[in-house]
Amino acid sequence: MHNILLPIHEAGHVLLHPFGEFMMILGGSLFQIALPFAIGISFVMKQRDNFGASICLWWASVSLVDLSPYIYDALHPQLTLLGGGTGANDGPHDWIFLLTTLGQIDNAQHWGTFAHTLGGLMMLLALVWGAYLLWQQRSLPDERA
Repeated sequence: MHNILLPIHEAGHVLLHPFGEFMMILGGSLFQIALPFAIGISFVMKQRDNFGASICLWWASVSLVDLSPYIYDALHPQLTLLGGGTGANDGPHDWIFLLTTLGQIDNAQHWGTFAHTLGGLMMLLALVWGAYLLWQQRSLPDERA
C-alpha cells in the first residue's frame, strides 16, 4: 500500500502549497488520510453505501499506520526519503519540521506510536463494520429473480 499512498501524500503537498509552508508540509500526511475519509463520506451521503465507506475507513487507517514510522523517525532520522537522504541534515523530513514547529520533536516516538495504535484500532473497527454489513446482507432476499 505504501507505493499507492506515496503519490497521494505528495499530491497533498502540492494542493496545500497555497496555504503557507506549515500547511504545505502537513498537506502530504493530511491529504493521505483525508482523501479516503472524504471518499467514504461520499459513499455514505451520495450512494448510501456503508460497505464502501467501511473500505474507505480501512484505507484511512492503513494510511495512518503507513505514516506512523515517518512520525516516529523524526527524533532520530534513519528512514531513507525520496531524495535519498534521511532528512536529518540533508533535506526535508515533514515530521521533523512539523514536530519542531509545534514544540513536540522530543515526543516524536510517542506520536508515532500513537498514530500506529490509532490506525490499528481504526483498521479493526473498519473490518468489524464491513463484516457486520456483510453479515446483515446474507439474510436479505435475493433480488436477482
